[in-house]
Amino acid sequence: MARKAAATRLAVIRMHEASGTARQSWTAAVRAAIAQARKEIEGNEVIGFEVVRFAGDTTGRSIRAYRATVRVAYRDRVLPPKRR
Repeated sequence: MARKAAATRLAVIRMHEASGTARQSWTAAVRAAIAQARKEIEGNEVIGFEVVRFAGDTTGRSIRAYRATVRVAYRDRVLPPKRR
């Protein structure tokens, strides 16, 4: 019995780097960076992230701002080549 060939969805995994800043914590800064990346990659599915760098600003003895840079992995849909 012949089977129909299933439509194959092609995808490419791409990386995008983004930064975020927060006054509360490192976690809030990472979340802000991921939210920024989602805006920049416009609708592509985020599948993971890697924290590249943490940094911060201080005033006297207190931390004024937390900064995080992340590398976000996302799926970029690819159309299959046209058949002749």
